Amino acid sequence: MEDRAYYHIPAETLGAEAKIPLAKMGDSDEVFRAMADMMADCIKENNAGGKRTVFICPVGPVGQYAFFVRRVNEEGISLKDVWFFNMDEYLEDDGTYISQDSPLSFRGFMTREVYGKITPALLMPESQRVFPDPADPAKGDRLLEELGGADIVFGGIGITGHLAFNEPQPGLTNEAFAALPSRVLDILPETRTTNAVGDLAGALGVHA
Repeated sequence: MEDRAYYHIPAETLGAEAKIPLAKMGDSDEVFRAMADMMADCIKENNAGGKRTVFICPVGPVGQYAFFVRRVNEEGISLKDVWFFNMDEYLEDDGTYISQDSPLSFRGFMTREVYGKITPALLMPESQRVFPDPADPAKGDRLLEELGGADIVFGGIGITGHLAFNEPQPGLTNEAFAALPSRVLDILPETRTTNAVGDLAGALGVHA
């Protein structure tokens, strides 16, 4: 049997040999507050320096957004020169976006829980709220390059190890996989099942 010792690393030694810095926090609430503070602090610093701010943001995790919205509104943080690039969105069978009214819609979540709760005078224009375009998936890649890249990228890791539905492709080398552009793809059964449980009370049959 393949060694699974890495599933049982004691908390005190977690990250001891990590190749990237690892912060250990007490609970998810602490993590979400830290993410929100990173976002708000980065925007304030860039605003003070006359610089734009570019984030690549997930809709999962989402706990950070309530804390972020609160800081923006309470501190009057202008988002006029801020760009949000969301990583992904579900599509219908014909390749078009699902309705924002769907409980699965990432665009719907951002509209209701983020943009819709920020003081309008502080909010960035709609053109700076970017989702992948199924008709031109690489459009966001080009825009991101024109803006000089992102200040911060946040992401959650899925059950297959995916980031932003970027499902593993064992037939590719790490380099080839990393070089893949934004694209339309089918999600794996494991991901479909996990998301159906989390978002649709287990209704796998109606999963997008």
